[in-house]
Amino acid sequence: MPSKTWVFYLSDEIFAIQAPILVTIDARSTTILNIELAADRSAETWKAHFEALEHHHFVSLGMASDRGLGLMAGYQAACDMALWVADYFHEFQDLFALLHPLERKAYAAMNKEYDAAKTCAHAKSEANLHKRLQQYETAHDACEQAITLYDQLDLLLHLLREALHVCSPHGTLRTQENVRSELMLLFDMIDALDCAAITQTLKPIGKHLDDLLVPFQHVEAIAADLRAVVPHDA
Repeated sequence: MPSKTWVFYLSDEIFAIQAPILVTIDARSTTILNIELAADRSAETWKAHFEALEHHHFVSLGMASDRGLGLMAGYQAACDMALWVADYFHEFQDLFALLHPLERKAYAAMNKEYDAAKTCAHAKSEANLHKRLQQYETAHDACEQAITLYDQLDLLLHLLREALHVCSPHGTLRTQENVRSELMLLFDMIDALDCAAITQTLKPIGKHLDDLLVPFQHVEAIAADLRAVVPHDA
């Protein structure tokens, strides 16, 4: 019986003149394990692609991926006993990307406040000064709101990143239930920022909470196995 080797492989779609090419490579050596010109990127096409890998004795234990519909459905149909794990990068990419436009809005609001302050300083009459003071107060309030929204989202995303670590800063293993509680609390706090773009981006992530917790389920199982063979002091 041939020996078994662990392989971390990558599957994705590339395009040539708008035609999809399904390809799977060994991540370490970049050896092409399977490549084919496909008519589409449907679940049936991906299912056949993964079944072809099995015919070449590549037995899949699990996959981490984004939510490409055809790829996910095809993989689960071909490897129904394998694990699927959420890809944190793609899950939260759109949420973290919101920081950049919010930062730009904050700087733009700061510039407007600065311009309003300069205009106010050059007022020549009391009536004109009163009008420009109102304009400055409006610009100041808008600036404060923009800065506060950016700062709060930046802080909550930092806490979100930390919540997804396997261990706490003190080295304590994070359990599924603790992580679930932290994520639900953070999602509620992010949603409470009252920004339409943030709420719209966050909504689908909350529906995938169980998928986000799968790695912590794996770690708990591994830790239990280790406790059975590793001395407690170690």
